[in-house]
Amino acid sequence: MSVSKSPSNNPANGASEASFLVGQFLKTTEALKNQIGLKLEVNETDYRALSLLMSKGSMTPGVLSEKVGLTSGSTTTMIERLIKVGHVVREASETDGRSSVISIKPKSAKLAAELITPIIKMSDNALDGMSKSEVEAVLKFLRNINQNGKAILDNLEKRKP
Repeated sequence: MSVSKSPSNNPANGASEASFLVGQFLKTTEALKNQIGLKLEVNETDYRALSLLMSKGSMTPGVLSEKVGLTSGSTTTMIERLIKVGHVVREASETDGRSSVISIKPKSAKLAAELITPIIKMSDNALDGMSKSEVEAVLKFLRNINQNGKAILDNLEKRKP
C-alpha cells in the first residue's frame, strides 16, 4: 500500500502524511491539555494527579505519588497546592487511622468533565459519515500506533541515561 507524502507546504521533509498528521494531532492534544490545566489553575503534574483521581478514585498519598512519579515530599507539596485551589480534600482513611486518602471534590470533577467532554465528542464525531470498513481502518491504525508507542516507551524506560 502506498502512503502519500506530506504536503509540500509543511516542514515534515518527506514524512508520510499520516506521520505528519499524527504529529499535528499530538501538538493539538498538548495544547488542549495545557488549556484545560490553565482553566483548572493547575500545572501539568497537578493535572495528571487530578486525572488519576477522576479515573481511579480516591487514593492514599503514597499510591498517588507512585502513579504520578513523584517523591513523597513533592507529592505532599502537590497535594497542598491542590487543596489550596480547592480541587481535592485530604481525609483520614476509614481503614487505617494513621493514613489519609486524597479525593477530588465533586465540583472540580464536574468542571474537568465539562472541559474534557468536547474533546471526547470530537473524537467520536470524527468518525461520523465513515463506512464500517473506514472506521475499522482508523481503529486498526490507532491500535497499531498505540501498541508501537508503548513498545518504544518501554524501551526508553529500560534504557540507562
